[in-house]
Amino acid sequence: MNSPYTDSEARALIAKIYAADEAMNTMAFVDLLSPDAVFQLGRSPVMTGRDSIQGFVQGLFSSLAGLRHRLIHFWVGNGKLVFQGEVTFKLPTGQSLLLPYVDVVTPGDGGLLEDYRIYIDLTPMHPGAKTPSP
Repeated sequence: MNSPYTDSEARALIAKIYAADEAMNTMAFVDLLSPDAVFQLGRSPVMTGRDSIQGFVQGLFSSLAGLRHRLIHFWVGNGKLVFQGEVTFKLPTGQSLLLPYVDVVTPGDGGLLEDYRIYIDLTPMHPGAKTPSP
């Protein structure tokens, strides 16, 4: 399958995602998704549809004082955009936490995302919480 994006289109999409996230603008983030999009962040349950994704993302944003991304690399091909980076979460306590991640997105009709998976270990955000057994 051909690449879903040129390099400049991929960079533009990543910039839109980062802008929505860093502004902690739930609606700007959800507007990037198709109405029946599938979304997963770390070990959270897989969510389908803008309404469930919106509620989850709003909850995440409201638990943070801010966040910043740094793009390390991206790849396009096989109908997907994959990008690797680091995100710094600013916690309400004033503490900052730097975590690595990899995102995999699948474009749908009209340039909206139909599948968005974020591979990240959020365990350090919740010290002392028990990690579920596999």
